[in-house]
Amino acid sequence: MKKHITLLGDSSFDNDRYVGAVGKSVEQWLKELTRSESGWHITLDAQDGATIASIPKQLRDSSSKTTDYVMSVGGNDALRSSDLMTMRVEANDFLQIASARAKDFEYRYYEMMNYVKTYMGASTLTICTIYNPNFERGLEQNAGVEALKLFNDVIIRAGTQFSVPVLDLRLIFSTELHYANAIEPSSEGGLSLASAIVALLKGEARGTTINY
Repeated sequence: MKKHITLLGDSSFDNDRYVGAVGKSVEQWLKELTRSESGWHITLDAQDGATIASIPKQLRDSSSKTTDYVMSVGGNDALRSSDLMTMRVEANDFLQIASARAKDFEYRYYEMMNYVKTYMGASTLTICTIYNPNFERGLEQNAGVEALKLFNDVIIRAGTQFSVPVLDLRLIFSTELHYANAIEPSSEGGLSLASAIVALLKGEARGTTINY
């Protein structure tokens, strides 16, 4: 079966600059893992630093031969709300602020998804959650994990709304070895992610994918 897989999004996929001279990026791992698959082609349109607003252009620039889109975006948008981790306000005020941030994220994510679903035609689409950070300090790590739940809830519900599978990167990046720094995938993390993508597209995903 021929497949043209296009990666959309941010440095979750475009992590070449973080893996070092001897490491491999997600794109490189995907090409290696699919080398024996006749007719499989990998295209990286994701860009480090991309946000939700970047996706329409990435999609328009993508190959018309794409059969399967895999998209991981939203992490850089969530970073703009990193002050939630250190905010010192009353509980009710915090909940109101956090709720407003999540609603804004939801509006922009759903607007983007409407565009993607209209544009992609017969191609398949898989979306990804935002993986947890890898901070050294326990309190900072716990705050980051909890804050991201607000945004990942939006992405998971989008999977339901738009009937697309969701690849949960929080389960794929599961050890410190999967991180090059606090927020970027290492070569080992890239291998874990690439393996999960291949398994998904072969219909063999287990335990990391929510299907709708």
